[in-house]
Amino acid sequence: MGSITAGSLNINSGAFTVSSAGVMTATGATVSGAITATSGSFTGDIVANNLNISSATVVGTLSANNLKIDDVTIDTDGNGNLILGNFDAFSNVNAGTIGIIDGTAGETGNVTEFNEFYRTGYTTAKPYHIASIASSGNYAIGDVLGSSSVTTVTGDVPLFSHQFTTANYSGNRTYIIHGEVDYNGGSSSATETLFAIAVKATSNVNDYTSTSASDYLASEKFSASGSYALANRGVNAKITVAGNTTITVWCFGAGDDVSGSNTAGTFSFTAGAITAFGLNK
Repeated sequence: MGSITAGSLNINSGAFTVSSAGVMTATGATVSGAITATSGSFTGDIVANNLNISSATVVGTLSANNLKIDDVTIDTDGNGNLILGNFDAFSNVNAGTIGIIDGTAGETGNVTEFNEFYRTGYTTAKPYHIASIASSGNYAIGDVLGSSSVTTVTGDVPLFSHQFTTANYSGNRTYIIHGEVDYNGGSSSATETLFAIAVKATSNVNDYTSTSASDYLASEKFSASGSYALANRGVNAKITVAGNTTITVWCFGAGDDVSGSNTAGTFSFTAGAITAFGLNK
């Protein structure tokens, strides 16, 4: 077949034109093959079963039923809630951006009241919840705070505890552990109390009897006497642990001469709490 040679081509008053420079203008077109172009612009809608674009800048609104980016489908539930299919958010967020707040609160119970409580028997050396100096007739070296191997005591040992497990991150992360309690009763110049926490990397809630300080991640205390011995007692501990580690925190306590009593027994505590703060990613 031959060719049409002319300065330009105009069909149906501009419905289809081709200039001498090869610029084609059409009011409509149906193309069954491929279109290859280096640039272009659209003022209306683009409807396609699949749209594969290596790069794009959208200055207006992009409307789609869903988007698939690197094998991750981004969709909504029709109510404005975002759905990410098969997406591990924890592994893909920036390190240092996911926090953890864990713990227990509102704990209540009874604290051991010794006939005579020498706080230095516990406060001289870590771990502070294990006696390092004996008190005759009250407790022996190695006894856990609130318990006794030489006399009968009935307080809670430990007062309460809490466990949490760190996320499966790489390396180590730092956590702040806070423990507190309200000691109830009346105080005098003879009143003495001790509150202590122990933190250990273990899933065994009864694993608090070791006398070696190196077995614990932290050991802290609050020791007081007189008018300062009762009401809220709180301590903080800083620990550094690896990922996927179960941490157990225990709170211990004991005292004497509460509400005028100078005999062995118990006094109550309320508002017991343990809180863990840290970045879990």
